[in-house]
Amino acid sequence: RTPLSSIRLNLQRVLRYLADRSFSDHPGWVSEALELCLLEVARLDEVARRTVGSSAQLEGESTRGQIGAFRADEALAHAMAVMRPLFEQSRIRVRFKSLVDEVWVRGSRAEFVGALLELLANAARAVRAEPIGVRPTICVTLRHEPDSENSRSGLVIHVADNGPGVPLGLRGRIFEDGFTTRPEGSGIGLAGTQAVLRSMGGDLELCTAVDRSPSSACTGANFVLRLPIEPSHGEHPTSGPR
Repeated sequence: RTPLSSIRLNLQRVLRYLADRSFSDHPGWVSEALELCLLEVARLDEVARRTVGSSAQLEGESTRGQIGAFRADEALAHAMAVMRPLFEQSRIRVRFKSLVDEVWVRGSRAEFVGALLELLANAARAVRAEPIGVRPTICVTLRHEPDSENSRSGLVIHVADNGPGVPLGLRGRIFEDGFTTRPEGSGIGLAGTQAVLRSMGGDLELCTAVDRSPSSACTGANFVLRLPIEPSHGEHPTSGPR
């Protein structure tokens, strides 16, 4: 039995305990938090199986893991829910705007959520370093843009912040494998995130001042994630921000 299996079983035990008893002072967020933890355990378990499967493929065995179409907007909501306790604890304001609804992409949902978590965590570290008196802010925007080459629409997600931004001299190196500016950093975060997006037919880039964040509240770093939309599902534009 793996450590993740043990975590899952214990979380399920706590949920059953809460469900079988009536607590007058039991706030609803407790069960929601436990359910979210269970979802994260399932995601990590899938990532682990995919990693093992990739190694097996190199040895001539079949891969394991779930690759398929999934809703990118739901995956983004999942990632933001995972980060919410950190945002609240650090008093980080999050401005979210979606200009698409029910947008589908293809790939590993677990790895995609992991890529989003990496970007959100990077933004949180950046804004927490801001001077006292500046309200830490992260802006997340979900939209679509036409692909002029094949007349298909693509998914675009901006993750921007009002931190100090990426120094000009480092912008060409941030996606290098092993590069980090933090003493405790591994240097695989952004490189791995970009690799996940490229494996799904998309990419990750740091925008310049010419292509800034859609929100004027976030003028620091602006990472832009681009992915092709799954043709069988397409995109459903909304009438405005939600």
